[in-house]
Amino acid sequence: MALTKVEADGINLADTFAFSGTVSGAGLSDTNASVSSLVKQWGNLNGSSFGLRDSMNTASATDHGTGDHTFTLTNNMDNDDYSAQTTHNSVSGGDKNSCMLARNADPTTSAYRVETCAQNGTKADCTQVLGLIAGDLA
Repeated sequence: MALTKVEADGINLADTFAFSGTVSGAGLSDTNASVSSLVKQWGNLNGSSFGLRDSMNTASATDHGTGDHTFTLTNNMDNDDYSAQTTHNSVSGGDKNSCMLARNADPTTSAYRVETCAQNGTKADCTQVLGLIAGDLA
């Protein structure tokens, strides 16, 4: 619902004010981009045929080879100390797999690299590679 009044019940809605409670909405509008508890980036990547299915604040994804992908952000993070979470579906037949930030590539303010591996530790492509970031935008 869009705000239609500049002032309501004596509060000027154009001013900056503190609040508590639940922030509703989605996306990276000025209203919620600065709220630290909201997700600042997410991506749903097909790691097998390669391509982003859907995303928010994801400029692109890069395929570096089998089980090795990078999510590049549209809007940079304030620093590289954000929390990046990754997961994926099974490689095949319900194998126990792992999905992690790449072992030899530290996250930057503009990108993070993800590896997906089969149970034996070898890199493997997955049809669902999912990543998200919580932290502060620049």
